[in-house]
Amino acid sequence: MSAPAPEETPALAELSLEELARLVHRADPAAFLVAPRVLWRVIKHCRQVAGWGWQIPHRKSFVVSREELSRVVEPDELLPRCDLPEQVILLAWPEDEELHGLSRSELLLEYWRLLFHGR
Repeated sequence: MSAPAPEETPALAELSLEELARLVHRADPAAFLVAPRVLWRVIKHCRQVAGWGWQIPHRKSFVVSREELSRVVEPDELLPRCDLPEQVILLAWPEDEELHGLSRSELLLEYWRLLFHGR
């Protein structure tokens, strides 16, 4: 019996966006993935930034109350799709290049770091 090819090993296997969201949420039930544009919209709303919002720093995470979040985001814009806790940690989901260009372990490490900083 031969060993699996490197691209088939679990460390190098790609994660789907849904699987990434599920694993991050399992690590912290307050964590949810959203599209970067949705995260930008939430930050802009919560920080009460008028106009184009060019002064919003590039953010990949943001903590917001469930109540405030429900004013700006539809439930189907969050991954995974489940009940929200009182405080929610939003993490921008990866761009396609990052999702498909990083190994499973590299992507998980990146999101554990984001989660740590989001707390």
